[in-house]
Amino acid sequence: MKDSTLLKTALLCSVIGLACLLFILLTTQIEESRLIDLQHKDIGDVVRVSGIVERHSINKNTTIITISQTLKIKGVIFDEVNLSKGNTIEVIGKLAEYNGEKELIIEKIICC
Repeated sequence: MKDSTLLKTALLCSVIGLACLLFILLTTQIEESRLIDLQHKDIGDVVRVSGIVERHSINKNTTIITISQTLKIKGVIFDEVNLSKGNTIEVIGKLAEYNGEKELIIEKIICC
């Protein structure tokens, strides 16, 4: 096979692969979970939860947030985030366990 043909084939495969990845990225979303449904999720699962900020505290580049719906869950983000009690937020994070209770390691916060 000629080098130019091989190069064209590799470039075409790369472009098709990138197009497929873009399509998957644009069409895949994390489904929103209710807090009550988190009991059935596994530790390490990525979840999306919305609720009202009931409490939050900042300590050395770590923010701890209590999110409430009918139930409550604590979320931890390793950054200083300015929120107010009563804010409605949506968070995406990994489900973790700390001191026997489930909590979220927050990766992204969206203020509604």
